[in-house]
Amino acid sequence: MYLNNFHENNRMKWNIAAERWNSRDISGGWKNCHRDPTIAFHECELEFISSFVGDLTGKRVCVLGSGDNYTTFALAGMGAEVTSVDISEKQLEIAANRAKELDLKNITFVRADVSALPLESESYDFACSSGVVAIWISNLDKYYGEANRILKQGSYFMISETHPIRRILKQEQNDRLSVEYHYFNNGPHKYEYSLTDGKGIGVADEAVVQGNIQYEFTWRISDYVNSMINVGFQVQSLQETKSDHIDQWKEKGMEALPQALVLISKKL
Repeated sequence: MYLNNFHENNRMKWNIAAERWNSRDISGGWKNCHRDPTIAFHECELEFISSFVGDLTGKRVCVLGSGDNYTTFALAGMGAEVTSVDISEKQLEIAANRAKELDLKNITFVRADVSALPLESESYDFACSSGVVAIWISNLDKYYGEANRILKQGSYFMISETHPIRRILKQEQNDRLSVEYHYFNNGPHKYEYSLTDGKGIGVADEAVVQGNIQYEFTWRISDYVNSMINVGFQVQSLQETKSDHIDQWKEKGMEALPQALVLISKKL
């Protein structure tokens, strides 16, 4: 079940993009995530897990929008019983084959829209979305509401997203920054996905496009926080992480900006 046609278009786009995404993973980081969770998680995410959730051994954990499944493999290596949810069956197929190769038997793969989960209520001890998930989602309240529904009372939900300021900017070839759209424009932003370079080419809403269409949404920090509150979470902590290349900020303006927004909330 898909929430709407925006999500269905994005599912088809990710099915098309899955093999290219797989072939780009030349570092083979997925082979080591279960032994080294720092490959999948930022330092502050691991601190949040340690401080709020604690030992994951035997706990039921759900990864929402699992994508390349680095997070899934890391959590499995930390001893959790993991449910990996993604809208793309092709992405999950690649992940399942990788899990089999790594002999990770404590993972269940579920194809679903994170805004309409076929999962039992109050059945998980922790849920997370690590990476880029919210940009593909047209309604944060429905997405976070489902996360709240499947969690046990007193459990935690952690998200990590590309920082909203980065989402509205583009770095040009001369390293200057340009604004693609204003901060208060949630979208949807319509793109044609290029199989050649993996980039999204912006197109007008009324344009007739032959190709692979994806829709992206841009959310403000206030959108993330208020949506958590709206669905019954209590925000515990929020961090904005530094760029990995912050030392280059004078030459490359994008590196002066926060890299990610990381937030953890508790189900009341």
